[in-house]
Amino acid sequence: MSEPETKDDGKAAPEWRGAVDERLVARCEAYVARGDRMLHDWSVGSMLRPPKLHLDPSDWGAGYLRAEREREVPMALSGDLRENMPQALLRDLYRPEYEERFVERERVEGSERGALPALREARQARQKPPLPRIASSLGAVREYQSWRRGLLAERWKPVKDEPVK
Repeated sequence: MSEPETKDDGKAAPEWRGAVDERLVARCEAYVARGDRMLHDWSVGSMLRPPKLHLDPSDWGAGYLRAEREREVPMALSGDLRENMPQALLRDLYRPEYEERFVERERVEGSERGALPALREARQARQKPPLPRIASSLGAVREYQSWRRGLLAERWKPVKDEPVK
């Protein structure tokens, strides 16, 4: 066997190079080089990001808005609410106190018992009248048929009597 030929870069060429046309080898190497260029990374990049919650008033362009208290809570009450205490005591803190006094009410016209008949009339006016009953037309058809049969059964006479010959 002969020694393998060497290329210009100093590497030994395989033995089959002498048996194969150089143009075919160059074309195959170009095909491989193009194939390496065509390789593509098909992995999809992550588009995940933390969601924006828009909880800050400046995100809404409403930094000038601010929740204000409608009424001031006494310091003693806010301190009591922060402490651990039975629920019954907390309930007594906000228990409303009613002032018992007599309030005279005016009588509204028509609110006595005399309005009951008017209500009864109004209820009756809301009810729809009953639908009318339509009699069967079978009797009228039978009557017409018997009249027509009688007409057809009758002997027909000429308008003028025939002259006797």
